[in-house]
Amino acid sequence: MSGNRRKLSLIILSAVFVPVVAGFMFVPGWLESRRLAQVANLEQQCTALAAEADWAGLELVSRQWTELDPQAADAWLNLAEAVQQQGRLVETITYLLQVPQQDPKARHAFLYASEMQLGEARQPSAGIETLALLRTMAPAAEQVRSKLISLFAMTLQRERMIEEIRDAIRYRAEPPEAYVYLMIADHLSFTNGFQLNTQWLAAEPDSELFAVARSLQLADTLRKLEKTSPETEIQREAAERELETLRTRYPQNRTLILAALRAAIDEEDIDRAGQLLNTLPETLQPDSLSLRYSGWHLMKTGKAAAAEQAYLQSIRLHPLDWHAWHELAIVLRQQARLTDAEAAAELAIIGKEIRKDCMALPDAARANRELLARMLSYSAAVGASDVAAAIRLRLGSDTLP
Repeated sequence: MSGNRRKLSLIILSAVFVPVVAGFMFVPGWLESRRLAQVANLEQQCTALAAEADWAGLELVSRQWTELDPQAADAWLNLAEAVQQQGRLVETITYLLQVPQQDPKARHAFLYASEMQLGEARQPSAGIETLALLRTMAPAAEQVRSKLISLFAMTLQRERMIEEIRDAIRYRAEPPEAYVYLMIADHLSFTNGFQLNTQWLAAEPDSELFAVARSLQLADTLRKLEKTSPETEIQREAAERELETLRTRYPQNRTLILAALRAAIDEEDIDRAGQLLNTLPETLQPDSLSLRYSGWHLMKTGKAAAAEQAYLQSIRLHPLDWHAWHELAIVLRQQARLTDAEAAAELAIIGKEIRKDCMALPDAARANRELLARMLSYSAAVGASDVAAAIRLRLGSDTLP
């Protein structure tokens, strides 16, 4: 009897236990269903509030939506629109950058945020960082690559510009102007460079990057004036003084040192060039420009073999630099290697002419088929096979003039 009662107790317990477990299993599903219904209701409210231009109401409801579903891109986008319409730019950017990176809408949100940062929100450094992040999210996005390449060029970040272009080529995402930028990379100078860097420096007065780029581009513009006047001469002298001030303030700035080296070489000042070369900060990877300048100094101080090696290293890093080929030809002649010197000189002449035509373009993105074909031949001849292959693909397009 006691055994039957025990079995009955076990049956009753099991009968009670099953509904309890089922109840626990039901609760999460019910809660998720309720949450989804709330999300759908908030989404409908946001659509209605946006249509009515009720921005305060939209902010309130979309904020609730982000709290309930932080992975919803539209929730953050509605919140960003709500605060933007109320004139709160910094918050707008913050919410745009909250869009989950894996969501397809994140690319447009981040791109729009970067444009605001570089423009009216006055956060240029953050804007460049946002674009760099966007590039990691979408490495094949040509529009993002174009903006980054242009920004690196305008701020005279030569090595970053070259690497960005070469990386874009690996993804077949290089913009049309990339080839032109590579051809003029030995000396970046833009008619609007001073203006843009002035705007960015005004937004970030303590920025070394923008201060240096602004000052160098102003000085370069004033040096190249075909017609001068007493007023422009005063401006040029003031620009040179500003450069000296920046050199004192930022003695390790590589861009400033390289600009001073260029000036010393133009003036054939061997001692000054040597002093400046000794002030260059050491890097894990020397850049092609400092190697070329080092080659010039070695050549002028009678070290032809060492100069040749410096030029070859420079060319290996950036084979499109016509000037490096030109100076290599000189040092090869010094060693009586006339055949090699003639070959290097011919490449230098071709590269110099292409660079000249690139500089004459009203817009770097408007290189025509004939100019691109010449770049293709030159790139192949100097060993820039990645650039040659990229241009060859570009020439296969029917969209070029």
